[in-house]
Amino acid sequence: MQFQFINKQVEVRAHGDINPFDISNSDFKRAVEMAEEKKCALFIDLHSFGGSVIEGNLIYNTLSNTKVKRLVDITGIAASMATVIMLPADKRRMNDDSFLMLHRPTSVAEGDEDVMLETAKILTSMKGTMGKRYAEISGKTIDEVNALWLNGKDNWMDAAEALEARLIDEIIV
Repeated sequence: MQFQFINKQVEVRAHGDINPFDISNSDFKRAVEMAEEKKCALFIDLHSFGGSVIEGNLIYNTLSNTKVKRLVDITGIAASMATVIMLPADKRRMNDDSFLMLHRPTSVAEGDEDVMLETAKILTSMKGTMGKRYAEISGKTIDEVNALWLNGKDNWMDAAEALEARLIDEIIV
């Protein structure tokens, strides 16, 4: 992930996978600190197929806990956990040829039945958190969010569908 102060704002290029080595919370923290120091907006150019739920939650919290103005442009795709890190933005925009993809969290686990049950418990908790966040932004109930977007399928949306679902605020033509 790259970021720099340019055009009177901190511009973040978040293209890649959400994990501690690519699109990471530590980089987002530094970008937010720069925006706070310069008293300017944080602009995020987002293109990601998603990644780690834990790292994504850290990024979500970092973005939620700052007072700087946050702007997100989805320039290619925001899939899976990338849809969560866009949510705290004050304004979410999407290119007219970009896509969102929402689904419930997944995991790979190896072990006995106790390990599998614990993994299922963690995934259920993660799904609950994601559902709550999507509901807050879209105005839908958690039950509606679960039926529409966290239903065991990959749920794709183009820009018009994302706008109608109230997950973005504007389409960039």
